[in-house]
Amino acid sequence: VKSRNLPGRPFPEVWYHVYNDSADAENIFLMAQAAVNESSGVEFAPKYILVVTWENMVPYWRSNGEQRNTFQAVLMTSGVHAYVMYLYKDGGMTWHPAFSSQNLWDMGGFPAHMGYSICDDACSAEHHDHCKVEDHNSGRFSIVSSDPNVYRIDQKYGSARDRALGKMGRFLFRLDDNNNDFESPRDMCASWYQNQPAPETYASDIVASCPPTQSQAVADKYMWTTTTHWGRTYDWSSISGQRGPNKVCYTRHFENMQGANIECCYDQSEALITGQHMWKSAGFFHRYPKDRDGYIQKDLKPRYWCCEMSPKRYCDMYMEKRPMASYDKYVPTATGNLFGDPHLRTLDGKGYTFGGYGAYVALLTMPDAPEQFILEIRTQLTDNQKSTNIIALAARQGNSSNPAVEVSLQYEDRVGVACLIDREVVSPRDISRNRKRSFFGGFLTKSGDQYVYVFSSGVFIAAEEANNMLQISIGLPSTMKGKVEGLLGDYDGDWNNDFKLSSGYYLTTSSWTSQLVELGDRDPSWAQTLYEFGQSWSLQLVSRKYNFNLYDLSLFSSYPSPEGTELTYTADTYGDPTYQPAFRTQFESAEEETSALEVCMSAGGRVDEFCLYDMSVTGSTEIATKTMETLRHILEQEAYLGNLVPTFLVPSVMDITIGDDYQFLLIAIEKNHSETVTFSLQGPGTLSNSSFYRRNYNVNLANYFWAPNDTSEVTVHFQAADTQGFTTAYTPLVKLCQCENGGTCNFKGTEKTDGTSVRAVCHCTDKFTGDYCEEEVDPCLYNPCFPGVSCRNDSALQKGYTCGSCPPGLQGDGETCEDLNECETGAHDCSQECRNTAGGFTCHCFPGFQLNELHTCVDVDECSFHNVWGNNCDQVYGVCQNTPGGYTCGCQDGFVMEQGRSNTCRDIDECQEHNGGCQRSCINTPGSYHCACGEGYRLGKDNAECTDINECEFANSCTQRCVNEIGYYTCACEEGFHLHYDGKTCMPDIPCSEDNTCSLPPAGLCGQVAGQDRCSCTSGYRLQLVQDDLST
Repeated sequence: VKSRNLPGRPFPEVWYHVYNDSADAENIFLMAQAAVNESSGVEFAPKYILVVTWENMVPYWRSNGEQRNTFQAVLMTSGVHAYVMYLYKDGGMTWHPAFSSQNLWDMGGFPAHMGYSICDDACSAEHHDHCKVEDHNSGRFSIVSSDPNVYRIDQKYGSARDRALGKMGRFLFRLDDNNNDFESPRDMCASWYQNQPAPETYASDIVASCPPTQSQAVADKYMWTTTTHWGRTYDWSSISGQRGPNKVCYTRHFENMQGANIECCYDQSEALITGQHMWKSAGFFHRYPKDRDGYIQKDLKPRYWCCEMSPKRYCDMYMEKRPMASYDKYVPTATGNLFGDPHLRTLDGKGYTFGGYGAYVALLTMPDAPEQFILEIRTQLTDNQKSTNIIALAARQGNSSNPAVEVSLQYEDRVGVACLIDREVVSPRDISRNRKRSFFGGFLTKSGDQYVYVFSSGVFIAAEEANNMLQISIGLPSTMKGKVEGLLGDYDGDWNNDFKLSSGYYLTTSSWTSQLVELGDRDPSWAQTLYEFGQSWSLQLVSRKYNFNLYDLSLFSSYPSPEGTELTYTADTYGDPTYQPAFRTQFESAEEETSALEVCMSAGGRVDEFCLYDMSVTGSTEIATKTMETLRHILEQEAYLGNLVPTFLVPSVMDITIGDDYQFLLIAIEKNHSETVTFSLQGPGTLSNSSFYRRNYNVNLANYFWAPNDTSEVTVHFQAADTQGFTTAYTPLVKLCQCENGGTCNFKGTEKTDGTSVRAVCHCTDKFTGDYCEEEVDPCLYNPCFPGVSCRNDSALQKGYTCGSCPPGLQGDGETCEDLNECETGAHDCSQECRNTAGGFTCHCFPGFQLNELHTCVDVDECSFHNVWGNNCDQVYGVCQNTPGGYTCGCQDGFVMEQGRSNTCRDIDECQEHNGGCQRSCINTPGSYHCACGEGYRLGKDNAECTDINECEFANSCTQRCVNEIGYYTCACEEGFHLHYDGKTCMPDIPCSEDNTCSLPPAGLCGQVAGQDRCSCTSGYRLQLVQDDLST
């Protein structure tokens, strides 16, 4: 509607409201549910409703503001079925046709926004005239009855049920063909989302815990394992995140206690795959184990609903409950080590030597740990008794009902290793070639020379034999942090408080200058103090401290026998608490010390004190060298696992317009200031490196530049590698846009939502269309001209088209046509009244006149016919008098016009005045009256007076005597008779004898009078004398 055509208030308005929470708009949802049920009989419970209202819409032709349409559309869905309901306000469609019959013929009917005319079905070429015949359902809604009609949908019923309910203007249409068991992906996703707890509430240790690189996942092999392909009868390959040719995925060996786990997937550069648009390749946190039905139903299917089949915001909802793999919370597995003669390295990285002889608690969890765990070791004296070696370990996860596991050295023909589970020896065959021997809460396997127990709590123990002694590593997950104690410290990130005695007291460490305890000549007294710390964790002292039964505390299934005896050691008798090893590194000659220093000198020029100690107490170069190599490997492994990849700052989305130069600055932050970062690029464009440094870390920069020339799919992959080769990588989502002919790029709209490259949508001007706005639009296809007006494409004009002339009787530019009012301009020849119509005018007459031909009005003789177009005088008693342009009504004699009713004649009742002049009775008749006298009188010649009639002179009904009275007569009887109760018949006082000669009853009677029979008659008979016979 052009602003100049807007009528006065209220202005037309279009407004809408979205309802998607039934709790906040309960009445709206109940009304919609009831409306669908009423109209269709279908049970329907909407979950989303859009209501659009068009209020007081005015026509596009000039009107007086009274022509308005008000209607409403209600779009609703339950997630399975969808309906649209159109509601038309009763009496709310008041647009009047602004078209002549010829206009309608040219246009093929009324425009839909007015309503529409219903035409006959016979619309074939040979019967095309019937196409303009309107059905009776169209109704009469035009300004004048002779104009074409228009269908008013607000006065129609949308269904038989609505007709029965009397609800007009309601039309319901179902928009889907889904079965009732159809699952709407969006609805299923939203429902799943509402029922899922936040992952931090049950798996905070797992979310975002992936190793930054694949090589770190490989190195931490007792925590992480490659993802095995999982599949059932379902084909979820498009979303399951399985391994492919360009990636490999890892997961934890065991789920947490709630069943949750995470999958970490790496690309060819061994960098973790991240980025929401990479969801088909990346790994995800999952709440349920992969071999359970819950994984398909509540981890994998929701990813399909939310990410594959729904818009991005639903995928965001999924990733809130199932976060994508990330290393934001990565914590390397903490390891404690026991090796050499024997040396220990705590979980916080503190090294020391403890040569106690007996059985000891290396690690014990506190009561509030997420899982209970204990590790015990057993030592034996070396041949020269200067120190001890570790020869066995035992461990258990959980309570005493769970199986204990053991590793011990076996001394027969040669030194071997025996593994036990729940006191049973495991056959080497069961764990060879990467086989696993499962037990409750974990499994046993062999990796190279190491025998490895992996537990569901995330703890692992790896042991191997070297030089007739066991070397042990234990790994703990971050959930155990601050929850353990024993020989391997308390694992809280601070090695200064690692030496906590079983009594609860701590050894002071204020004099320590490095993470390795200085041994030998430098501080032998401190080595002796550490020995006392270690002894506090003997099984005997721990059992007393915690009030444990020693035999229940000990997890070893057996103890060795004393050499040369048949006795067997027990947990109570094994070991010697009084034994003391050599506390200082001491050589018998300077040559031995020099030789030892040469053996124990590290590549960095630093003497390995553990190596030097082992050299002094064993004299074995092999043992000393192994100790030094083991420590070096421990430190390298720790540094390797703890190395963080550079922090990469790369745009997640690259919005690129073809023809423009695109560039941005890559930033990589390396916290280790001694390392540098190298950028690399896979894909189109170029990189130029530069960097600058800060005090505690360095910031590396690279400028990326690309000038694409088409929208072909590409992958742009950035990598940043530190000096050790640890790589972080990111593949942005590339949005390419190429719009022609003035089109603009809409980077928020794309053709797909996953992958590495998408094509942005072009917003084209009105003149062009197509993916790139490359196709010229024929604007006439959109019917911009007034209905029935020709349209011609004209690219020279800004709007792109030209409209022809308005239809006859209308004026305007062809795009907007308005009626030419001939009645106002005087361009008419009507004799009385001119009435404007669309495209012309019609002549009309004043009341009482009628058109003669087309323009002249003549008087109508209304008295000549009587109907709705003639007179309405009283047809029976009225009199019509014609007048110019009208008529008057009168009444016949004896009638008067009824008061208040000009066309009804009422009779005059003359008897009401002086009894009409009658002496006795006055009788009124329609239009007249007459006098009456009654029985016994006759009316005089003046028709008013009455005279008495002597009935006794005329026929009367008396049987004997008649007595005249005024206005009547009476009967009497002769002597010997009396008057019967009928007042006419004389009955005998004394009946005659039986042989009388009178007529027999019932006609004759006989009575005796003075002894003589006398005959008489009943009423209706008369006495007749018979000669010689006196009977009647």
